[in-house]
Amino acid sequence: MNIRRANAKDAPAIVECDDFAKTDQSRAAKIDAAIARSNCLVALENGAAIGYCTFNEHFFGHRFVELVVVAAHVRRRGVARALVRVASQKSPTDKVFSSANASNLAGQALLLSCGFHNVGRISGLDDGDPEVFFSRRIVDSPAISAERVNSRIVGPSASYSAACEAVLRSLPDWFAIESALVAYANNTSQLPTFVALEDDRVVGFVSIRKHFDCSWEIDCAAVRKDARHQGIGTALLDRAEAWMSAQGATVLQVKTLAATKPNPFYAETRAFYAHRGFVSLEVLETVWSSENPCLVMVKALRGRQ
Repeated sequence: MNIRRANAKDAPAIVECDDFAKTDQSRAAKIDAAIARSNCLVALENGAAIGYCTFNEHFFGHRFVELVVVAAHVRRRGVARALVRVASQKSPTDKVFSSANASNLAGQALLLSCGFHNVGRISGLDDGDPEVFFSRRIVDSPAISAERVNSRIVGPSASYSAACEAVLRSLPDWFAIESALVAYANNTSQLPTFVALEDDRVVGFVSIRKHFDCSWEIDCAAVRKDARHQGIGTALLDRAEAWMSAQGATVLQVKTLAATKPNPFYAETRAFYAHRGFVSLEVLETVWSSENPCLVMVKALRGRQ
């Protein structure tokens, strides 16, 4: 698959990908206008258009992803994610925005899987169907690189339990059960734990647990509320996974709240791990409690080279 800027010659094939545009002249006109502004990406497979994405730069000076459409016969193959990823990477600023109707669960799931997070909603645009807005911060943009110049990852260590507890207490939407919060914090003094420091302040951590030489588990991972969506969680996992691989680990698992109990905050968590290469293995209905079904996600590690 190849993704590039669309040109006028691509317009008929792009419209052919979009069943709505085939019968709605205003949609086709929007596609033409986006192409004319160089604000349209087209996904090609064997030279044929299989999807497209339009965007603009007018959302308070930031890029806004408007439309992401994939031909019906190639859906669920990662084409939409690839289009959103390319549109985000080429953003002129450090933030990208998009939106989806509250009823459009597939569109919201797509944005979450691409690293976006929910930033609010507006009612009244479509009667009875609020518009949900999402944002993503581009980690490797010049703005982020300059901002995070003083950040570093250290560990494994067992001397930051109080600071790790403070991180957890900044995230009440995820860690509302006091006994679990205290247990996770205490575990960091006993388990290999990597912490992210900015100006010597702990802004995130990941603690890991060994089951067998080849099999490890993420006990807890968290980033302070005011430091989220800056790539810190990814940097922590990168360091921890490299260290585990050096110990001979080939399988890594993590447990999180299953989608069978709808929760927008844990939907972000699942999307984060999926973006990091984890896949869903099974749901354990009672390992925590019947009210909190547990999803087990796993990924393969390289192991000792």
